[in-house]
Amino acid sequence: MIYPVLILILNSFNINYSLNINIENINPSKGQLMIAVYNSKQLYMKTEKAFSKQILKLNGKKAEFIQFKDLPMGEYSVAVIHDENNNGKLDTNIFGIPTEAYGFSNNIRPKFRAANWDETKFLMNKNVGLNIKLDKW
Repeated sequence: MIYPVLILILNSFNINYSLNINIENINPSKGQLMIAVYNSKQLYMKTEKAFSKQILKLNGKKAEFIQFKDLPMGEYSVAVIHDENNNGKLDTNIFGIPTEAYGFSNNIRPKFRAANWDETKFLMNKNVGLNIKLDKW
């Protein structure tokens, strides 16, 4: 119970951190990466309500680095989609199985469902570096 109170107190000092993400296993290296940072279990995987998001056009590399600055202390989760055909969404087959690569913070890879908030969340109480590996289903 003291943990949420501590976050509120520290946030009142306006301390912000950087989130540095290395995204690996980009194959093929065409299209774009859509990266969403969530700061709430209630808004998790609601892309339009992500705390912060960026789109990174791919330039032929198998790995990319991206940074999110000025994040206040708290719990966060990251989802990355490799949008190979630049249509702005994660494509799926007729069974709803993704046909494009994706990844989550903590590199959680459930097979028959999306990763959930509790599996992917991490604490921002300092500058954080993540490695997220993209894979197809």
